Amino acid sequence: GARASSTGPLPPFESVGARASADSKSLTTRITGMPVLNHGLSRSVAKNQVKSFAVAMGLVLAIALFLYRSVWSALLAVSPMALTLLVVYGGMGLLGVRLDIGTSMLASLSIGAGVDYAVHLLAAWKAKDGGTLEDAAAYSSTLVGRAIWTNAVMVAAGFVILTRGEARPLQNVGALTAAAMIAAGLATFTVIPTLARKLRYD
Repeated sequence: GARASSTGPLPPFESVGARASADSKSLTTRITGMPVLNHGLSRSVAKNQVKSFAVAMGLVLAIALFLYRSVWSALLAVSPMALTLLVVYGGMGLLGVRLDIGTSMLASLSIGAGVDYAVHLLAAWKAKDGGTLEDAAAYSSTLVGRAIWTNAVMVAAGFVILTRGEARPLQNVGALTAAAMIAAGLATFTVIPTLARKLRYD
């Protein structure tokens, strides 16, 4: 008979032999090559994605807490980034784009962009002469809105160039990162004016 031992979706060892007898022999083989390499790479990418996301999110939130001295203000600063990640990875799921080395970097890129735009808008957020929250939103958008959108569009245009390459992973990274930049800009000008409850964020 033949018996096989497996540890996971891709068994590293297989044993094949005849039934027990005086002259029975067995053959042990080890699976190697690209299947094993791809399997290990997939598991490594998934683990590193979780670890890098947790570390990046934790550091950004800790810095925001230190700067603003307020849990609510820190959460407000990271909320556009969180919405951007939901949009990007939700879009990947809908389009069937798999997680690989390239797309695993999207979390870090989205975190950096989302926080940058949110911090710029919060730094300019103020209501002059005792105005309302609507006045603060209008003032901050007028002051830094054009700069934020210029940055988002220029960074997106730079990554769109990668979609002209022949390698599929680079095409995915270019298109998704460009979409993440635009999504981060939209999230910033949607989430912060909606959730802001102060007339000034120092």
